[in-house]
Amino acid sequence: MLTDQSRTRFFGIPHVIGIFICLSLWVPTHASMLSRDWCEYETPFFTVYTDMKEKDAMYTAEELLSFHHATSMFFAPDAIEGTSLSIVLFRYPREFSRAFNQSKFVGVMQPSFQEHLLLLAAVSNGNEYMEVAFHEYAHFIIRSRLHRPVPRWMEEGLAQYLATLQIESPGVASIGELSRRRVLVSFLETKHQDWNEILDVDIMNTDALDLQPQYDVALGLVHYLVHGTQQSKTEHSLQKINILLERVNAGEDAFQAYLAIAQTNEEDLEGKLYGYLTEDQEPIHFLFDEHTETVADRGCLNRVDKHLLLANSISDFNVKRSEDILTRLNRARPNNYRVLAALSNITRRKTELSREYASQAYQINPNVAETNIAMARSLIRVCVKVQDETCNQLLSAARSLYARALELDPHRVDAAFGLGILYLNEGKATDALEYLLVSHKHAPWSARANFHLGEAFRQLGQLEKAADHLRIAAHWETDESRKENMLEVLALVEERQVEESSANE
Repeated sequence: MLTDQSRTRFFGIPHVIGIFICLSLWVPTHASMLSRDWCEYETPFFTVYTDMKEKDAMYTAEELLSFHHATSMFFAPDAIEGTSLSIVLFRYPREFSRAFNQSKFVGVMQPSFQEHLLLLAAVSNGNEYMEVAFHEYAHFIIRSRLHRPVPRWMEEGLAQYLATLQIESPGVASIGELSRRRVLVSFLETKHQDWNEILDVDIMNTDALDLQPQYDVALGLVHYLVHGTQQSKTEHSLQKINILLERVNAGEDAFQAYLAIAQTNEEDLEGKLYGYLTEDQEPIHFLFDEHTETVADRGCLNRVDKHLLLANSISDFNVKRSEDILTRLNRARPNNYRVLAALSNITRRKTELSREYASQAYQINPNVAETNIAMARSLIRVCVKVQDETCNQLLSAARSLYARALELDPHRVDAAFGLGILYLNEGKATDALEYLLVSHKHAPWSARANFHLGEAFRQLGQLEKAADHLRIAAHWETDESRKENMLEVLALVEERQVEESSANE
């Protein structure tokens, strides 16, 4: 588990499952969450950390392992190399909601350069027990195969669809069980609205209390593509989804690609989808290679690892609680560099305090990538705050720290990303490109990775590549001020392209 927070910091708002779930009236306290043991369950594809009882934890991990095999066999191309997955599974939904300081969701996927993180709560004991976990795991499967970002409606609709998967017995599963009435009602509620208005909802930034209609319509679109346009019973059940992903990866607009593959147009789609949803739909039953891997119980975490895990998991949603957990831990373990490095990151808005924590961590152990990265980030934040003649010295020191971090751990893609940005800031686009390509390779769907890569290509005069990456960045950036900056840079590139085109005529 990484203690740096390179996840949503670089990639914006994570994707969530927008299903409101009725929870029990009993609300466990934060103290109970921290007082229980958190144990580790390892598979070749992911690691689960949870405070659930062992039998429940093992069952959940086994189901996710089967889900991995049953769904991964559908998708092309191969998953992006170098990514790993950790799953933090809370025992109680209300405890999850309080820890994350919100009530909109009980599952979230935080993507990153090298370690994706799923944060989940167990929600029921019935047939839908695994629905949230399957939905969020589906995000990981989709993201690990994307070379370009896709619209939220497509990713959420596909995740909703994959979450209908049910493991019926070892090596046997079904997919596509549709709550037809619910989806039809949602479709009728949004009927005659513009498709973009229906589908492109910013889940985390909307005031809407009920996001179900958007999820249901997205699910209906994916379900129709998979089931409603099959030409034969022998056709690969997700063949059209793979075609859609491939066309999006090639740069085609996702909705237009969808219409082409479904052999319809925007005007006719509404009628076809309504007719489809009024009919009963059968799930697809299929066989998959039964996995031979087992879930290994690695024992329970020590106090430091447990507190770091929980504090880092909630830091993007509940900074105050996260800082409180680590401050208390720091009092008990004042010389633990991992705790100090995590505190430096969590207190990043308190520039001087963050730098002090980073300095302490670095002094205790300068020979690990973690403390070098924490120190580099703290120096950059100081430069951004003071904006004076000391900046060049601070940024030079930060560049050396990032380089040292990569020497200590060549797999720290976040250090490569930071190093690339600093070279770019110095006007050394060729040097920057080497490191920015590394980060983009691991997160080709990231707005930040695409923006800085686009800027590097712009400085090198490769305008077509620059425009391509800048468009992706602007489309996917969720912070409005950063998005405006990206659009301004894109406008400059497009203006230069016009000028060069005119000069060549």
